[in-house]
Amino acid sequence: MKIPLKLSILSFIPLLLLIFILTILEMSARVGWFKWNGNTDNIEVEHQENQLHKKYQLLTDWSWRKSSNYEQQDTEKEKLLVESDFYEALANGYFVVKKDFIGRHKSTRIVNREVVFDRIYEFDDNRRRKTSFHPANVDRHLIVFGCSNVFGYGLDEIDTLPSQIQKRLKRDYVFNLARSGGSIVDAIVTFDETKAWQQIRPSAGGVLFFFSYQLHMERFVGRMRNIGSWNKDGAFLRKNKESGEYEYGGIFSKNQKIWTILSLMISQSAFLEEISFDWPPLDENLLEDYVRAIHQLQSKYKARYGSKNYFVVYLNPGESLNRLIIPFLEKYKIFYLNYADFRLQDYANSDLFLKYDGHPSPEYNRLLSEQLVFDLHRNGFLTP
Repeated sequence: MKIPLKLSILSFIPLLLLIFILTILEMSARVGWFKWNGNTDNIEVEHQENQLHKKYQLLTDWSWRKSSNYEQQDTEKEKLLVESDFYEALANGYFVVKKDFIGRHKSTRIVNREVVFDRIYEFDDNRRRKTSFHPANVDRHLIVFGCSNVFGYGLDEIDTLPSQIQKRLKRDYVFNLARSGGSIVDAIVTFDETKAWQQIRPSAGGVLFFFSYQLHMERFVGRMRNIGSWNKDGAFLRKNKESGEYEYGGIFSKNQKIWTILSLMISQSAFLEEISFDWPPLDENLLEDYVRAIHQLQSKYKARYGSKNYFVVYLNPGESLNRLIIPFLEKYKIFYLNYADFRLQDYANSDLFLKYDGHPSPEYNRLLSEQLVFDLHRNGFLTP
């Protein structure tokens, strides 16, 4: 998908002037959206205080900075890895775990010299994160797509959402095809990557489960703040004029350089953050485009694995935009589990989220997996 902002060069001039003026003012005042905490050997990027409890603004250090003292802190002489180190983009835009990381590797986060987590991630030969509790001799599958919340950022393998779902299923084999930073873009591109689908047999039957978050919509349309804050090396889709389908369009930093530069500038403005400026606005047309992409994923899945297989969209709790896409999901006959009003996601409860972060904790995944499996059974998507 092309960046939806179709403006001439002249149309950018007012925006560029505004950014330039704000940047000069803020540089003189030494104010930015992010600031160092003053300790040069500390890797944490601090948020301004009023941002600490905003949903999806609880951002992590590995998105922007790599620590120069990781290896010094590691007494076992193993290289401690940050999340973004695991991935590389193939020619078709598929972000895949690097060959060197097949097997067991650490992912560590340190905040103010406190080790928040030090986990082992294990990837199989097909570069997918492994899932625990697999039953033996089952043919049915349940494939999960999503972002770091589904991948299991900061969690041991047994505590990830796919593993917790698998723990409650005896006749379905759960495959974790989520990745940190993932969205509908990755899900569509993945269908062109044969390696990701190894062991998932077309004749067996099953379910594809796509986890939809508001942040995914921002990644899909290429919103400036999302690109500027950390997704500049993410992939984007463009619509094929002949087929009308979405296909890999490139990497923002390589194929949309002007847009990426503007996004980086805007993301550093405290003033624009304070007034919640972002572009493009998520209007009905863009939300419907997002659902069209989901529908394309559904069509691809059923074409490959059979029309009788099930395709389910999960709508994350507490997100208004997820409510707004419901009419479009119904228009395109996409089944969804509406948790938009579900009270599980209580940000005041620290037990449900990782420390200094908004990612799900083991307890969150345990509660959510119980509800999801119950709803999937209740709707006839899983074999008793």
